[in-house]
Amino acid sequence: MKFINNDPQYGWSFSDSAFRSTLCFGRNKHAEGWLPVDPAVPVVETEGVNRLVDGEFRVALTTGGKPAVVPGTDDSRRCLLLTSCEGGFRGDVSLLESGTTARILTVASAGNACDSKIVVAALLDEGQSVAIHATGRRFDRVYVHTWDGDTLESKSYSKEEYDFSTSSAVVEIL
Repeated sequence: MKFINNDPQYGWSFSDSAFRSTLCFGRNKHAEGWLPVDPAVPVVETEGVNRLVDGEFRVALTTGGKPAVVPGTDDSRRCLLLTSCEGGFRGDVSLLESGTTARILTVASAGNACDSKIVVAALLDEGQSVAIHATGRRFDRVYVHTWDGDTLESKSYSKEEYDFSTSSAVVEIL
């Protein structure tokens, strides 16, 4: 299993045996993304960023039904993805369930009248995707992260392009 942290500077960071992302937009608009990591799992620092060693960890459910990173080997072609996305001015951001095929481990989002952000931890098998819809005063975009078994492909579409590319119903041939 591979580990990818798409946004280590402003999204997910590692501290106190967990990957965390704290979102705070005003007094009552906050959330925290949290993915615990067993202390026996090797965590290395590369270019100032803490990361898991590919193939030397597994994702499991705890007795409480919550996901956690535990020690073990996993040579599968899966990917543990930590990603984030921001909405624009006076906009919003959300997970697009119709375009998400990956298993979502945790998601947190918060925002106020001017800003918004979402953080997502997902487990992707080969060919699976995570889709995030972000809006703002001057944009309406869908960001799709797809795992092909070796690399993560990230694409950006206008909402109109995305809706057209995912609609399969032909109403009338002209």
